[in-house]
Amino acid sequence: QDREWCHNMIDEVAQRNFAGVDFDVALKRPLFYTVWLSKETRKVEREELKEFLAARLRVFYEEMLDVKLVVFDEVLEHILRIDRVLRQPMGHLLLCGDAGAGKTVLTKFVSWMNGLNVFQIKAHSKYGISDFYEDLRDVMKRVAIKGEKICFIFDEANCMKSSFIEAMNALLASGEVPGLFEGDEYTALINSCRDSALKEGVILDSEEEIWRRFTSIVQTNLHVVFTMNPSGGDWKNRSTTSPALFNRCVVDWFGTWGPKAMGEVGKEFTLRIDMGDLGGFSYGMGEGEALMNRVAEIFDSNGGLRQAVVAALVDLHMIAKETADHAAAQPSSTNRTFLSPRDYLTLIQNFVSCLNKRRSEVEDEQLHVNAGLHKLQQTQENVAELKKSLGEKTIVLREKEAMANAKLQQMVADQNVAEKRKDEAEKMSTEVQKQQVEINKRKEEAQRDLDEAEPALRSAQASVRGIKKRDLDEVRALARPPENVKLTLECVAIMLGEPTSSWADVRKLLAKSDFIPNILNFDADHLSSKQIKLVREKYLDGNPDLTVEKVMRSSKACGPLYQWAESQVRYSTVYNRIQPLRDEVEQLEKEAGVVKEKLDNVTAEVQSLETSIAQYKADYATLIRDVEALKTEMETVSSKVDRAESLMKSLGHESERWKKSAEGFQAILRSLVGDSLLLASFLTFSGYFDFKLRNMMMDRWKHTLEILGIEYHDELAVVESLSTGKQRVLWQSEGLPGDQLSMENGTILDHAIRFPLVIDPSGNAINFLMKKHETEKIQKTSFLDKAFVKTLAGAVRFGTALLVENVEAIDPILNPLLNKELQRTGGRVLVRIGTEDIDYSPNFKIILTTKNPAVQLTPDVCSRVSLVNFTVTPASLESQSLSKVLRYEKPELETQRAALLKLQGEQNVKLRELEDQMLAKISACEGSILEDDQVVSGMEVLMKEGQAVEEQIAQSDQVMAQVHASVGEFEPFAALCRKVFVLLGALRELSFLYEFSSNSFMAILEHVLEENKFEGSVPDAQRMTKLKAALFSEVVARGARSLKSNDKVVFSVLLARIFASDDSIGSKQYETTDDYVAEVKNIFGQDFPWEGRDDLHSVVEEVDAAVPLLICSAPGYDVSGRVESMAKELDKELSSVAMGSAEGFETAESLVSAAAKRGTWVMLKNVHLCTDWLNETFVKKLQTFGHSTHKSFRLFITSEISPKLPTALLRLSDVIVAEASTGIKPSMTRFISGLTKTRLEKSPIRNRLYLLIAWIHAVLEERVRYGWAYELAESDSGNALKVIDDLVAGLMDPDQIPFDALCTTLKVDIFGSKISNPDNQKIIDSMIESVFTKKAFDLQFPLVPGVSNGPTLPDSCTNQKDMLDWISCLPSTTPPTWVGLAEDAEEALDKATAEEIFVKVGKVSEASEVATSK
Repeated sequence: QDREWCHNMIDEVAQRNFAGVDFDVALKRPLFYTVWLSKETRKVEREELKEFLAARLRVFYEEMLDVKLVVFDEVLEHILRIDRVLRQPMGHLLLCGDAGAGKTVLTKFVSWMNGLNVFQIKAHSKYGISDFYEDLRDVMKRVAIKGEKICFIFDEANCMKSSFIEAMNALLASGEVPGLFEGDEYTALINSCRDSALKEGVILDSEEEIWRRFTSIVQTNLHVVFTMNPSGGDWKNRSTTSPALFNRCVVDWFGTWGPKAMGEVGKEFTLRIDMGDLGGFSYGMGEGEALMNRVAEIFDSNGGLRQAVVAALVDLHMIAKETADHAAAQPSSTNRTFLSPRDYLTLIQNFVSCLNKRRSEVEDEQLHVNAGLHKLQQTQENVAELKKSLGEKTIVLREKEAMANAKLQQMVADQNVAEKRKDEAEKMSTEVQKQQVEINKRKEEAQRDLDEAEPALRSAQASVRGIKKRDLDEVRALARPPENVKLTLECVAIMLGEPTSSWADVRKLLAKSDFIPNILNFDADHLSSKQIKLVREKYLDGNPDLTVEKVMRSSKACGPLYQWAESQVRYSTVYNRIQPLRDEVEQLEKEAGVVKEKLDNVTAEVQSLETSIAQYKADYATLIRDVEALKTEMETVSSKVDRAESLMKSLGHESERWKKSAEGFQAILRSLVGDSLLLASFLTFSGYFDFKLRNMMMDRWKHTLEILGIEYHDELAVVESLSTGKQRVLWQSEGLPGDQLSMENGTILDHAIRFPLVIDPSGNAINFLMKKHETEKIQKTSFLDKAFVKTLAGAVRFGTALLVENVEAIDPILNPLLNKELQRTGGRVLVRIGTEDIDYSPNFKIILTTKNPAVQLTPDVCSRVSLVNFTVTPASLESQSLSKVLRYEKPELETQRAALLKLQGEQNVKLRELEDQMLAKISACEGSILEDDQVVSGMEVLMKEGQAVEEQIAQSDQVMAQVHASVGEFEPFAALCRKVFVLLGALRELSFLYEFSSNSFMAILEHVLEENKFEGSVPDAQRMTKLKAALFSEVVARGARSLKSNDKVVFSVLLARIFASDDSIGSKQYETTDDYVAEVKNIFGQDFPWEGRDDLHSVVEEVDAAVPLLICSAPGYDVSGRVESMAKELDKELSSVAMGSAEGFETAESLVSAAAKRGTWVMLKNVHLCTDWLNETFVKKLQTFGHSTHKSFRLFITSEISPKLPTALLRLSDVIVAEASTGIKPSMTRFISGLTKTRLEKSPIRNRLYLLIAWIHAVLEERVRYGWAYELAESDSGNALKVIDDLVAGLMDPDQIPFDALCTTLKVDIFGSKISNPDNQKIIDSMIESVFTKKAFDLQFPLVPGVSNGPTLPDSCTNQKDMLDWISCLPSTTPPTWVGLAEDAEEALDKATAEEIFVKVGKVSEASEVATSK
């Protein structure tokens, strides 16, 4: 609205002062002016600016901060506004908006664009004003001396003390902080500034000039940007106490993201995800149109499902925010959560994650199921085919057997023939062998003669081979060769078959290239007898002068030729001589050949027969093998068919389930987006809220999806959808309670994107988390731990888990971790912890926890963590109560029940795993299932295991039914425990003081069970009746002492309703309080301790050492004396501390720490004076108490009843409401006892006046008790005593007392100062004037004129004892007439009290009914 007004005013002023301007163009929104796109400031278009910023942002992400920004119109405006201010000297900004709106990131980006260095203080829990001043000095020197331009981003989360803001206020106003530079620091600064100025050529003479230059440069180059959240509690204080934040800063109101901004962010981050929108469906019709219109502007046209999803994201976030605001507005609310844009971004992250993961899971499951069903169908078809093939194979088997018999007969016949022919062949073989022996003998004789001539022939051939060509050429060149040469060559020519042997022909022969080869290859068998005779007679034998030696001497070439000729003739002669023998051998060989040929024929015939027989054997063996194979195959097929049919029958149930699953896949896919939206909303927002609000939000979220037309599953099971059965069983084994809220919280913890902050009053969740992360080497620490920073750094570096206890406010040192402000440098990922950059392990986890269910969370804290609230629900308390009762009453039954519950969970998980394994095996099988024996065998094993598990489940169910029957006797008692616990919680409707934790109730229950031990002979029903009575008696005894007197009656009446299961009890309006009490006693008996057991001796015995005893009383009623008297009586060492000062805080902490170890007692008095210290420090210390605390230690805390008392303290403590006794007598006793003896020994005159003041105070108290409208304060009576001291100081005679002045002062300035009703003033005037008179010093002065038997002042008021003795004689019951009321005033008061009780009973009863539904 403010922005709209501003825009309208701009348009109005422009139109009034500028004529002839087209305002539709000139003032068209959005208006963007910048110097970034040119050298001068000019208007730029949205897309042009977006394109420029997108390019710069990419570099910014790489160099500075990897935090993706969505640049929409509002972001553009903020960026340009920040840029405009940071370009100006003394340009400072105050950015106001929700956490996560982009204040810091946009400032860093613009600073980076303008070349400014960014500075932020590194705050931590011990960061004080001295550290802050040191940082300020450093920044100012960097700016003024080193010449840096710095943007100092100061976030309110780092404002540890109000003095920080005061210093910044001064810095903005004047450029300096008083007292920042003093002494040596000031001198050093002046010298550095002088040197810096000289470097720039500026000469300054005086320190004043140097200082002015220093502050001027600081104001010019230091830009301060404050980032604040207007939702925080300190916003109003800071806006009023720090004027410079507004008059020296440009205020840029980020606020929170509107629907359009959230729509743009939602569109950007969901742009690339597959939503499966097939079109053809209209979204957001009718009631949902308004939601679609919220984001319509960012979609070009009807965006279909995507637009509907973005509209849903926006509305889901807004519903959660409305729920948070609504819950915080409830009277019984003790704390709240804040939602910010960071939560919206987390919602989108969760949605994208859920959608992608679930789509992947569904598609994978669909693929497996369809594949499995296909395989089963294929198997059924294969079985049918195999059955058909069995009949066909039977026919083939018979044919094969017949063929095998035929082959066998043929083989036997051929075998007989072959045997006969073999005999003939053996005889013929013998004859051939004999002939061969003879032939070999004759051959040897012929060969013997040839062997004698052959060596000479070989030698001659070798000599010829050695003839050199040039030697032949020399011979051929001779026209007239020597005779020996000529004759030798003629001889050779004749032997070679030359027709003539003339020298010319010989020379031609020698010229031939094949001359030598012809000689070497010459065959002596070719020499005719004529050639031999001619050669012998003419050349060899007939010429004695022609010898080898002579020829060799004549020619080296002819010598070997002669030798060759001679050896050839000799060899041929021998060869011819043995010719008859050779002919004989030839004839023998022919005869042997004929016989051999016959033998070969017979042998071939035998071989053929044997081949046929072998073939017959092979064929027969093949046929037999085929027959056997067929038989084996048929047996295998038959076995497969039997196994397959058995398998198919066994898989019938799974097959049906898979079919239904397959049929439902399309519906699942259609509702995938809607389901993911609901699951993401649950994970993002539900963790903080109780069970009822979670269900309420879920219903509203579903309605949003319904009107937008986004499909979802009506019966969506959140826990089952986000976790597996195996995970849930594991969680329970690790200690997570099995109730719905705890399981939901376990799921949220498992999926948390941000680090969690766990609210766990009972401590069960902390134990579960320690067990769950045991393998991650989880450590437990707290902000109070001196080694916290070291422990944190180690966990971050090595990737272990860290659990931080008692987190009421987050140490700023954690902010970079919680925001995941990671820096990437040289392949390392770093995070700043304090003053150091630590290597960040992606495995690091930090879990923040608090036991305070009323923890006050700031918007900043809520935006950085995932809140998970483990505050005990009625359902979980009922379960815990049942377990505890069974442990005492039937320990073996409880052990069996717990084991069975665990076993059933494991069995169901195992069964589901087996079904998944079956499906996986079937779908993964390649080809037919029947062809893969491993698959079939594996399936059979899985089926057997599945059957065994089903049998175990059936047996477990039977045993569990028996256990349930036995447990059933105790369940009504556990249900009663639930109702009583709900009632205790509903008492909060009556007073902030009434806080009862689940731990305190369980302590009461354990005490009842311990004091009423099980007696075996008593029937269970009778036993439960006894325990029931004991429980209600103990609950009222302990609970009522924490209540005011009237509320004790209310509590007792409501307990009676639960005890008797009769809602009519107390429903009738009685006339007196005693009537209600009588009805209660009628139910419980006359000894029912409805007023509570507040005897300190008993209380001290029954409370645990770790539980403080908080004694709350009305103002002015000091109960510490009761504690001191008891300590003295029991001889206990008691240390007392009066609280209210810083010294008292330190003393209290040290005393408590020491006493908790030694086992002594400590009493802290009047802690209502230091509630901040209680909340910030002491409660955390109390939460560390546990089993290590000394059993004898007791902590007593006294306080006035104050709404500022921390809820955490009330829940940790055993509270006793100590109400002062009513009536004149006890009131005056308290008043006079509160005066010091020294004061009462000064003057009897003054003492008498003191007694009159005590009377007036008591009368006023009584009138107020009767309902008189008067604001009585203890300080009024104290001031009245001071007036008396001043007016009667030094007076020794009562006649000298200025009664007129005294009465006027008391009537107007003291007791009448707050009265606006004239009638009430008259009563006060009459009351004071009647007693403050000179007659008050007369004997037997009546304090109540006109009333018979009224009190008279004592004769002596010398000291305190005299006064108390007189008061002790007053009646215990004050008549109404003594205080100026009618005699029936008591009856009227009692009636009014009864009416109040009736109203309160209805109020608490209604609250109980609401809580019971959780």
